[in-house]
Amino acid sequence: MKKITSILCLLFCLSQFGLGQEKIEVGKDLVLLKNGSRFVGTLLEYNHTSHVLLQTSFEDPIRFDIQMVDKVLQDIPKYSKPFEYNKMYYTIELGSPVNSEGRFGQEAAFTAIKQLNRWMGFGAGFSYVHYNDHYWRSERTERLPVYASYRAYLKEGKIAPFFQLNAGYAFNLHDDGYKDGSFIYPKVGFQFGADDIMFSFYLGAHFTKSDSELIEDPWGSWERNQTLRRSTFGVGVTF
Repeated sequence: MKKITSILCLLFCLSQFGLGQEKIEVGKDLVLLKNGSRFVGTLLEYNHTSHVLLQTSFEDPIRFDIQMVDKVLQDIPKYSKPFEYNKMYYTIELGSPVNSEGRFGQEAAFTAIKQLNRWMGFGAGFSYVHYNDHYWRSERTERLPVYASYRAYLKEGKIAPFFQLNAGYAFNLHDDGYKDGSFIYPKVGFQFGADDIMFSFYLGAHFTKSDSELIEDPWGSWERNQTLRRSTFGVGVTF
């Protein structure tokens, strides 16, 4: 577990470095609305009691009632965010769980998330995970997790570090000694790209708990309750 924590800390530090290297373009104005929407352009009017008027890339200026406005920032760096808010996005991920002995598995996941704002994105998804094979015992550990998902962005920009938590229930696909059980999967990563298609790299940790099982053998019977733990890394595409 210490190894996982060290890797996650390293990833976060690298994300801060990447953001610090980003080229900036000074001279734009930013209007931030209370619903999380942001508009970049040239500020034409700013009346503290009535309205804000902003010239964007559209031909006509946009007028905002002051009750809608949270902040107005002038002469800021060129603004960029990972994607538009209040929109459903779909993510396909391919990863590889690895255990403490260095044995690799495979995972494929599909998640739909609606990002309401930078800190609040909610959705659901499912995945296929192949943990390992025990050929000498004729066992194959494959699970089908179904989960709810939460995502938050640590910063906005061309490179957007994020935290995601998937939690739900994992169904076992084979009668191999492991049973169905709860599933939790925290991860952190980078996302980059344009609004129509974005790419990501991530690191995380699988925790899948098996329900208790009564084991009977020639030496007696006993109850087994197991938890599968795997460090995981992978890539994803969001559209």
